[in-house]
Amino acid sequence: MKYGYEESVVQLGQRLGDLPDLDLLCARTGSVLERTSPPALRLDFLNQRYRIQWPDITFSLDHSNAEVSLKDKVLILHYLMTAAGGPLTGRDITFREVPDGSGYYDVFQKRAINPWLGRYGEDAAGFLQAGEALGGQPAAPGDAALTFQAFARVPVIFVLWRGDDEFPADGSVIFDASVTDYLSAYAITELCELIAWTMVRGAARGQSGGT
Repeated sequence: MKYGYEESVVQLGQRLGDLPDLDLLCARTGSVLERTSPPALRLDFLNQRYRIQWPDITFSLDHSNAEVSLKDKVLILHYLMTAAGGPLTGRDITFREVPDGSGYYDVFQKRAINPWLGRYGEDAAGFLQAGEALGGQPAAPGDAALTFQAFARVPVIFVLWRGDDEFPADGSVIFDASVTDYLSAYAITELCELIAWTMVRGAARGQSGGT
Protein backbone atom coordinates (compact mmCIF):
# COMPACT_ATOMS: atom_id res chain seq x y z
CA MET A 1 0.00 0.00 0.00
CA LYS A 2 2.89 2.37 0.73
CA TYR A 3 4.06 2.02 -2.90
CA GLY A 4 0.57 2.86 -4.12
CA TYR A 5 0.50 6.02 -2.02
CA GLU A 6 3.94 7.02 -3.27
CA GLU A 7 2.82 6.65 -6.87
CA SER A 8 -0.33 8.66 -6.18
CA VAL A 9 1.68 11.47 -4.58
CA VAL A 10 4.02 11.65 -7.59
CA GLN A 11 1.23 11.59 -10.18
CA LEU A 12 -1.10 14.01 -8.38
CA GLY A 13 1.79 16.29 -7.51
CA GLN A 14 2.86 16.55 -11.13
CA ARG A 15 -0.66 17.45 -12.22
CA LEU A 16 -1.07 19.98 -9.43
CA GLY A 17 2.28 21.62 -10.10
CA ASP A 18 1.13 22.40 -13.65
CA LEU A 19 -1.92 24.39 -12.53
CA PRO A 20 -1.47 27.99 -13.71
CA ASP A 21 -3.78 29.95 -11.37
CA LEU A 22 -2.93 29.58 -7.68
CA ASP A 23 -5.31 32.38 -6.69
CA LEU A 24 -8.21 30.43 -8.19
CA LEU A 25 -7.02 27.26 -6.47
CA CYS A 26 -6.97 29.05 -3.12
CA ALA A 27 -10.46 30.42 -3.69
CA ARG A 28 -11.78 26.94 -4.46
CA THR A 29 -10.10 25.20 -1.52
CA GLY A 30 -10.11 27.77 1.27
CA SER A 31 -6.31 27.75 1.39
CA VAL A 32 -4.03 30.80 1.66
CA LEU A 33 -1.40 31.75 -0.90
CA GLU A 34 2.05 32.81 0.27
CA ARG A 35 3.47 35.11 -2.38
CA THR A 36 7.02 34.05 -1.70
CA SER A 37 9.60 32.81 -4.16
CA PRO A 38 8.81 30.03 -4.74
CA PRO A 39 5.13 30.41 -3.75
CA ALA A 40 3.35 28.14 -1.27
CA LEU A 41 -0.13 27.32 -0.02
CA ARG A 42 -1.17 27.04 3.60
CA LEU A 43 -4.02 24.60 4.14
CA ASP A 44 -5.76 23.22 7.22
CA PHE A 45 -6.39 19.48 7.35
CA LEU A 46 -7.79 17.68 10.41
CA ASN A 47 -6.72 20.21 13.01
CA GLN A 48 -3.23 20.77 11.59
CA ARG A 49 -1.83 23.37 9.19
CA TYR A 50 0.22 22.30 6.20
CA ARG A 51 2.45 24.23 3.82
CA ILE A 52 2.64 23.06 0.21
CA GLN A 53 5.39 24.65 -1.85
CA TRP A 54 5.09 25.22 -5.62
CA PRO A 55 5.87 23.99 -8.23
CA ASP A 56 7.73 21.01 -6.74
CA ILE A 57 4.80 20.24 -4.38
CA THR A 58 6.75 19.63 -1.19
CA PHE A 59 4.91 19.32 2.13
CA SER A 60 5.70 20.53 5.62
CA LEU A 61 3.82 21.10 8.87
CA ASP A 62 3.54 24.44 10.62
CA HIS A 63 5.36 24.48 13.96
CA SER A 64 6.61 20.91 13.58
CA ASN A 65 9.53 19.12 11.96
CA ALA A 66 7.53 15.88 11.74
CA GLU A 67 7.39 14.24 8.34
CA VAL A 68 4.03 14.49 6.58
CA SER A 69 2.62 11.00 6.06
CA LEU A 70 2.00 9.64 2.58
CA LYS A 71 -1.69 9.22 3.34
CA ASP A 72 -2.02 12.85 4.40
CA LYS A 73 -0.27 13.94 1.21
CA VAL A 74 -2.58 11.85 -0.97
CA LEU A 75 -5.72 13.21 0.70
CA ILE A 76 -4.54 16.81 0.51
CA LEU A 77 -3.64 16.40 -3.16
CA HIS A 78 -7.02 14.82 -3.95
CA TYR A 79 -8.77 17.73 -2.25
CA LEU A 80 -6.71 20.33 -4.10
CA MET A 81 -7.25 18.62 -7.45
CA THR A 82 -11.00 18.00 -7.03
CA ALA A 83 -12.27 21.09 -5.19
CA ALA A 84 -14.88 22.98 -7.18
CA GLY A 85 -15.32 25.80 -4.69
CA GLY A 86 -19.07 25.57 -4.14
CA PRO A 87 -20.74 26.47 -0.81
CA LEU A 88 -22.15 24.08 1.75
CA THR A 89 -25.70 23.02 0.88
CA GLY A 90 -27.03 22.38 4.38
CA ARG A 91 -28.31 18.99 3.18
CA ASP A 92 -26.91 15.91 4.89
CA ILE A 93 -26.07 12.74 2.98
CA THR A 94 -24.50 9.39 3.82
CA PHE A 95 -21.84 7.54 1.88
CA ARG A 96 -24.51 5.56 0.02
CA GLU A 97 -25.61 8.81 -1.67
CA VAL A 98 -22.12 9.67 -2.92
CA PRO A 99 -21.51 8.75 -6.59
CA ASP A 100 -20.24 5.13 -6.59
CA GLY A 101 -20.88 5.01 -2.85
CA SER A 102 -23.75 2.53 -2.86
CA GLY A 103 -21.73 -0.23 -4.54
CA TYR A 104 -18.72 0.51 -2.36
CA TYR A 105 -20.61 0.81 0.93
CA ASP A 106 -19.58 -2.54 2.42
CA VAL A 107 -15.93 -1.56 2.02
CA PHE A 108 -16.63 1.85 3.55
CA GLN A 109 -18.39 0.23 6.50
CA LYS A 110 -15.48 -2.13 7.09
CA ARG A 111 -12.76 0.48 6.80
CA ALA A 112 -14.35 3.69 8.09
CA ILE A 113 -17.05 2.69 10.61
CA ASN A 114 -16.33 -0.75 12.08
CA PRO A 115 -12.95 0.20 13.64
CA TRP A 116 -14.29 2.97 15.87
CA LEU A 117 -17.69 1.35 16.38
CA GLY A 118 -16.02 -1.81 17.67
CA ARG A 119 -13.90 0.23 20.06
CA TYR A 120 -16.43 2.81 21.27
CA GLY A 121 -19.85 1.28 20.60
CA GLU A 122 -20.52 0.96 24.31
CA ASP A 123 -18.38 3.91 25.37
CA ALA A 124 -19.86 7.19 24.16
CA ALA A 125 -17.71 9.22 26.56
CA GLY A 126 -14.57 7.53 25.24
CA PHE A 127 -15.70 8.18 21.68
CA LEU A 128 -16.09 11.89 22.34
CA GLN A 129 -12.78 12.10 24.15
CA ALA A 130 -10.92 10.27 21.37
CA GLY A 131 -12.24 12.70 18.76
CA GLU A 132 -10.91 15.75 20.57
CA ALA A 133 -7.35 15.06 19.40
CA LEU A 134 -8.50 15.65 15.81
CA GLY A 135 -10.45 18.76 16.72
CA GLY A 136 -13.79 16.96 16.80
CA GLN A 137 -16.66 19.04 18.15
CA PRO A 138 -19.79 17.55 19.76
CA ALA A 139 -22.76 17.45 17.39
CA ALA A 140 -26.48 16.73 17.71
CA PRO A 141 -27.31 13.43 15.94
CA GLY A 142 -27.46 10.05 17.67
CA ASP A 143 -26.44 9.33 21.27
CA ALA A 144 -23.05 10.92 20.59
CA ALA A 145 -21.65 12.65 17.54
CA LEU A 146 -18.54 14.53 16.47
CA THR A 147 -18.04 17.01 13.67
CA PHE A 148 -14.55 17.02 12.15
CA GLN A 149 -13.54 19.91 9.91
CA ALA A 150 -11.49 17.71 7.60
CA PHE A 151 -10.79 20.54 5.14
CA ALA A 152 -12.05 24.11 4.96
CA ARG A 153 -14.97 22.98 2.79
CA VAL A 154 -15.44 19.41 4.07
CA PRO A 155 -17.14 18.85 7.45
CA VAL A 156 -17.60 15.20 8.43
CA ILE A 157 -19.90 13.99 11.23
CA PHE A 158 -19.32 10.65 12.98
CA VAL A 159 -22.51 9.48 14.72
CA LEU A 160 -22.82 6.80 17.42
CA TRP A 161 -25.98 5.07 18.62
CA ARG A 162 -25.44 3.06 21.78
CA GLY A 163 -26.69 -0.51 21.87
CA ASP A 164 -29.26 -1.94 24.25
CA ASP A 165 -30.70 -5.35 25.15
CA GLU A 166 -32.48 -5.53 21.79
CA PHE A 167 -30.15 -3.84 19.31
CA PRO A 168 -26.35 -3.65 19.04
CA ALA A 169 -24.51 -0.34 18.84
CA ASP A 170 -24.56 1.31 15.43
CA GLY A 171 -22.64 4.08 13.72
CA SER A 172 -22.79 6.29 10.67
CA VAL A 173 -20.87 9.04 8.92
CA ILE A 174 -22.70 12.09 7.57
CA PHE A 175 -21.50 14.61 5.00
CA ASP A 176 -22.81 17.82 3.52
CA ALA A 177 -24.08 17.07 0.03
CA SER A 178 -21.36 19.35 -1.38
CA VAL A 179 -18.71 16.78 -0.41
CA THR A 180 -18.99 15.38 -3.93
CA ASP A 181 -17.58 18.68 -5.23
CA TYR A 182 -14.43 18.17 -3.18
CA LEU A 183 -13.63 14.47 -2.81
CA SER A 184 -14.25 11.23 -4.69
CA ALA A 185 -15.74 8.13 -3.06
CA TYR A 186 -12.19 6.74 -2.84
CA ALA A 187 -10.85 9.85 -1.09
CA ILE A 188 -13.85 10.01 1.26
CA THR A 189 -13.19 6.42 2.31
CA GLU A 190 -9.50 7.11 2.87
CA LEU A 191 -10.31 10.22 4.89
CA CYS A 192 -12.87 8.53 7.13
CA GLU A 193 -10.59 5.53 7.64
CA LEU A 194 -7.83 7.89 8.76
CA ILE A 195 -10.15 9.56 11.28
CA ALA A 196 -11.45 6.20 12.50
CA TRP A 197 -8.05 4.61 13.14
CA THR A 198 -6.59 7.75 14.67
CA MET A 199 -9.40 7.71 17.22
CA VAL A 200 -9.02 3.99 17.88
CA ARG A 201 -5.26 4.04 18.29
CA GLY A 202 -4.92 7.40 19.94
CA ALA A 203 -1.91 7.73 17.63
CA ALA A 204 -0.04 10.82 16.59
CA ARG A 205 -1.24 12.30 13.30
CA GLY A 206 0.74 11.02 10.37
CA GLN A 207 1.34 7.62 11.95
CA SER A 208 -2.19 6.24 11.73
CA GLY A 209 -4.52 5.23 8.95
CA GLY A 210 -5.26 1.54 9.26
CA THR A 211 -2.99 0.56 6.34
